[in-house]
Amino acid sequence: MGAARQVLVVDADAALLAHVRATLEDAGYAVQAIPESGEEVHQLSDRAVAPDVVLVDLDTVGAVGAEVVQAYRAQSLVHAPVIVLSGTDDAGDRAALVGAEDLLLKPVDAGELLEHVGRYARGVQACLQRHVFQQQKKRLTR
Repeated sequence: MGAARQVLVVDADAALLAHVRATLEDAGYAVQAIPESGEEVHQLSDRAVAPDVVLVDLDTVGAVGAEVVQAYRAQSLVHAPVIVLSGTDDAGDRAALVGAEDLLLKPVDAGELLEHVGRYARGVQACLQRHVFQQQKKRLTR
């Protein structure tokens, strides 16, 4: 069995963070949960383990969630898929503006959360496997 898929969750709502963390960990994911108010949101690319999927809240006061996504994409060489968490009417537009791959509406349903995260975590794994295969193929054809 391989290493657990890494999911980074950034949200100001402690109760939501706890719910998302518990749901994902029960399903076998390794979860890094960060409150949006924490200073560590600005050093996402410095994390020891790169996430396979990033969940980020865009509903906080100010543009913290959008800034987190922009900073993450600017700092990281490899970008994990970003899933936006939101409960606002304009959530789809806001998710598109930050270049998110997906959107989950609050309140977050556990089954829907697992479905969306699983879809992107599998996609990341498939991309990595294709890359390794292509590298091996290049070495064999030299």
